[in-house]
Amino acid sequence: MQATALKIPVNLSEDTSVRLPATWDEYLDLLEEADQTAPTLTIQFLNHEIIISQASRRHESLVIRIGALLVAYFDLLEGYDV
Repeated sequence: MQATALKIPVNLSEDTSVRLPATWDEYLDLLEEADQTAPTLTIQFLNHEIIISQASRRHESLVIRIGALLVAYFDLLEGYDV
């Protein structure tokens, strides 16, 4: 069996994803490359597939708002360090 080098898609639009059949070792190799070449992409491994996606601006905004709400709530409670 011949190994195939996986390539990171550089022009991935918002709210899209790419699924590539891969091994765990290929996933780890791709993560190293992605840290240097595409730090804004989300890369996951599930069921022998690498899933590469780009979050939308709406999603990122929602994550920030939820985080701010959690900080505001837990700051009022003793025993929590947020």
